[in-house]
Amino acid sequence: MSECKNELEKCMAGEYYNCHDEIFLEYKTQARKLLKEYHALAYEQKDEKTGILKQLFGSIGTNVSVGLPFICDYGRNIHLGNNVSVNMNCTFVDCNTITIGDDVLIASNVQLYTATHPVELTDRLTPDWCPGTGQYFCRTYALPIRIGNGCWLGGGVIVQRFGDLVRGRRSNEKRIEEGLVQPTLAATPGDLSLVLPKRILDGIIEMIYALDKIAPGTANDDTLLYGVEVKFYNMEVAIDEHLETRHKGLYIIGDGSGVTHSLSHASASGVYVARNIAEVV
Repeated sequence: MSECKNELEKCMAGEYYNCHDEIFLEYKTQARKLLKEYHALAYEQKDEKTGILKQLFGSIGTNVSVGLPFICDYGRNIHLGNNVSVNMNCTFVDCNTITIGDDVLIASNVQLYTATHPVELTDRLTPDWCPGTGQYFCRTYALPIRIGNGCWLGGGVIVQRFGDLVRGRRSNEKRIEEGLVQPTLAATPGDLSLVLPKRILDGIIEMIYALDKIAPGTANDDTLLYGVEVKFYNMEVAIDEHLETRHKGLYIIGDGSGVTHSLSHASASGVYVARNIAEVV
């Protein structure tokens, strides 16, 4: 039962907890001290950086790099495998565990948040809250994040003019600056067709043209669209070296297997399985 747990135990169990409890303030103070030391080091001081990361994180593998600036809440709940590269300006809110596997690339501006709050306002506000109680005014809980082996997370937000999207061209800073609508979010001009599947984009474009009939101007060339550049991989299916499952004759190829990490890799898996089947028959 929650009433038998302290605030740390509630937090790690994914239950509502008081994020202003003294234990969390202590964790934050220690993390900020180590982060200050880490940020003061020069790029080439790799051994010194590794030493601080070993103190900051819950566990860390070999060949790990974390670019600057880097922000985390506690550090102690972050667990990194081997061959992990975290690029600059990443934020890890590790109120609960953030576990990252081996051979993982994390691009600039990636944000991993374990902490969250109820969506409904009535559920989100702390019951009978008043200043001076030492509690946060809204309810908080935290859920773990796990990133498997071989993943690559792209980073940041992309912005594109609607006119550029329908014409199949990338937006650049010049086109954005010359447009009638200016970005209100920090985003990099780019091409959303490289981020989102075509069927999703087709639906978005169709929706914008439909909205334009109700609210003329929605489908203006200078309307700005934002998209997050991120890629996740499927859970791995139990397969043998021939990509065959435990059900004889059932093979898993492409991204559905969870073991391919590029378009060329996914297509090659189909050829690989076809050759194996041809040898059997």
